[in-house]
Amino acid sequence: MTDLLPDGPDGLPVRLLLVRHAHVESGSALGAETPLSARGEAQADWLGPALGGESVTALVSSPFVRARATAERIARTLALEVRVEAALREFVLSDDGVRSYAEVQAARPDLAVWHPEHRGAGESLADFQTRVTALLTSLVLHASAGDTLAIVTHAGVIDAALRWAWGLTSRNAWMAETAVPHASVTEIAHWPRGRHPEGAPRFSVVRRLGDASAIPGDLLSE
Repeated sequence: MTDLLPDGPDGLPVRLLLVRHAHVESGSALGAETPLSARGEAQADWLGPALGGESVTALVSSPFVRARATAERIARTLALEVRVEAALREFVLSDDGVRSYAEVQAARPDLAVWHPEHRGAGESLADFQTRVTALLTSLVLHASAGDTLAIVTHAGVIDAALRWAWGLTSRNAWMAETAVPHASVTEIAHWPRGRHPEGAPRFSVVRRLGDASAIPGDLLSE
């Protein structure tokens, strides 16, 4: 179907390469200061050359340490400055921002289904979706047709980005998620003003989900 549609009024789409940060130690509490593991540093070093062939025009990162460290290693190859965006930070479930997901889930049976009103550390899921949606919308509207933005972030943010691409809003319950490996790339092609003159006012094509083909098999991790 997508091959039959013309390019939009602005021509080529804006490409978003959503990069999940590289590996952290298993069982780590995923707070803002959680660093990469040695495996994660090696994964990030493989990502730079892989993204070197993607014609990346901007490199954007979450402020969390594990994402920034991944982006900085990528930047060595791409010769781009890392732009840090607070809105790319992960949704933190625990009030103290330290407990692991498993610990929070055990203490919060209400999280069997994630509803927009469920709260984490200082924000609700609705707030989280709203901030990710606002940032991605701003990025694509301020980009030029054909730009490629590499966005280094977290699994939850990538889920929120896919919801944005599919037109889900902060009012929709979180009834699915996408398993993306560490140091993987999820690609969304987005036409912020639509792809067809009589079609939707905005249009997205999800081209890749959790592509970790750049990472050697002995370094892969979920």
